[in-house]
Amino acid sequence: MKLRILSISFLMASLTACQNANIPSTSLPNSAEQVERIQKAKIDPAKKYFDGQVNVTLSDPAQLNDFVARTFAESGLALRLLDKVSGRPIYLFEYQSEKIPEEVSRLVLEDSSVLRASPNYEIQVEGFNDPDFSKQWSMKNTGQEAPRSLAGRRGSDARLPENDYEPKVEVVVAIVDTGIDYFHEDLSVTEVIGGRVDVVGGNVWKNPDEIADNGLNDDNNGGEGIGYVDDVYGYDFVGKNGSPTDDHGHGTHVAGVIGALRNNFKGIVGINKSVKMMGIRFLGATGGGSYFGAVQGISYVIDMKKRFPEKKFLMNCSWGGTSRFGENEDNDFLMAAFQEAADNDILTIAAAGNSSMSTRYNNFFPANYAKDIPEFISVAATNNIDQIADFSNYGSDSVQIAAPGVLILSTLPSNKYEAWSGTSMAAPQVAGAAALVWSMNPKMTALDVKRALLGSVDIIPQLQGYVSSKGRLNIKRAVEGDMNVFPAVEPIVEIVAQKSKSPQITGSQRLDHVTEFQVEGAKDIAVCFDNLKLDDSSDWVQIYGSDYRVRDIITGTRVSKGLRSGKIKNLCSAPVPGDRIFVRLYSSSPFAAGGGGIGPRRGFETESLKVTK
Repeated sequence: MKLRILSISFLMASLTACQNANIPSTSLPNSAEQVERIQKAKIDPAKKYFDGQVNVTLSDPAQLNDFVARTFAESGLALRLLDKVSGRPIYLFEYQSEKIPEEVSRLVLEDSSVLRASPNYEIQVEGFNDPDFSKQWSMKNTGQEAPRSLAGRRGSDARLPENDYEPKVEVVVAIVDTGIDYFHEDLSVTEVIGGRVDVVGGNVWKNPDEIADNGLNDDNNGGEGIGYVDDVYGYDFVGKNGSPTDDHGHGTHVAGVIGALRNNFKGIVGINKSVKMMGIRFLGATGGGSYFGAVQGISYVIDMKKRFPEKKFLMNCSWGGTSRFGENEDNDFLMAAFQEAADNDILTIAAAGNSSMSTRYNNFFPANYAKDIPEFISVAATNNIDQIADFSNYGSDSVQIAAPGVLILSTLPSNKYEAWSGTSMAAPQVAGAAALVWSMNPKMTALDVKRALLGSVDIIPQLQGYVSSKGRLNIKRAVEGDMNVFPAVEPIVEIVAQKSKSPQITGSQRLDHVTEFQVEGAKDIAVCFDNLKLDDSSDWVQIYGSDYRVRDIITGTRVSKGLRSGKIKNLCSAPVPGDRIFVRLYSSSPFAAGGGGIGPRRGFETESLKVTK
């Protein structure tokens, strides 16, 4: 067997540069070839991953050749190296086979040198003299009309402080997105030097150890086989070059919220007078990208933090996806990258998503990592009357804070401005606030900054049950350390036995059934389930109160399997304000449409009510 492996390794070494897709290769393609092959990759519309690609983390980079050789010898699968993450044994392979990426992932996980393997999933984007400040209701809401919308309610904003605070430490906000227009008139100050445009001031990051446009990797970053040449303003992991120019607009819009220049007689106002915004481009012109590209960008930020330990770093991630290989984090490359960032005291702010759903029991990454990584904040969006935005995801224990995210005026490439909506616009409100708080408090850790933001929110009754802090961002209070003080006596929570069973649906039946529970004197109520059987995403349980605002939605089979396996225990809904709670069971599964077969029984059984008085 040993001779067999050695002979295959020799074959690989001699053919490592061969373009035959049926021959394994551990040779990293050049940048132009990488870009061409990655752009040609097709996405499975149902599974949301790139066909013919698999992510692999090895225990030791020295195992790369032997791992690829063993895989070819034992299964006939020819893995060809397409890309790698700098300084880490994380690789993106492509292959040609009838095997789907899940099968290939399970296959390579059998090799003792593999730590993680998964398909490569798709990600998508989610008192000044500045002339348009009056249109920025999210900064100061006087009841004015939002762009293209109705008048708001005075005070329903993020409370931008009027003071121009001078930072005590430099804070770098890595905008992991579609890039940044770093020459925008309201983000940087530019001059023509030696026949080329150069950034000489403003809020755009400049790598002090890199010389622009000399074609050299001056600071020698990137590791073996990957040289980040001319990475002055960040890096472009789509085009494989040092110019993270935004050809979509999303990243530039995020940047304007965080750090548009003040008092320059142009455009708008950002939250920070002084901040450094680094462009990390892993999403292309269509707003699409991959988990692997995100990991590359996050790893770059971590490495820059290590190079400049005197600076504070945080990341804004206004994008996401719903896919994960397996039911836990064992093979979650993206989560591992964010955990490494947290371990290096980097705070991440992520958009909660724009699917109008609860993420308590539904996947949306990276925002859902906030449940497991302390140095992480998930952000929902509010409108100009302090209501949760109709598109915003939410979750009483999966989303931490809300911030303005409807019709937010900000910068776009080519010195343009426009109002966009989304949790993508809410996240940078919090990221900007985090940068401002950290710049004034250099001794704070990432976790300290998070606590300052969540502890100083404006408590909004209509946000109860939607975000764990029960409030909307207040920048001024966060900077001033004006923390909420709650009564020393904890509210009384009673568990009230409540055995109830919904109608059980089988076969071709459809159902839309509402069960009501009422407890006199309750401030809020949550319902706890003893059993919950849902067939797929067309079956769901909806939780709402007397105001008919949905506080929770549970869908699909994942929760049902988790209950049966014991992985999910004490399944309770989000709390609903008031003394009444409604549980709506809706079913329109494929079986109901005449898909054949009797199908599984669907429905729920309640166990108790969790009542706060």
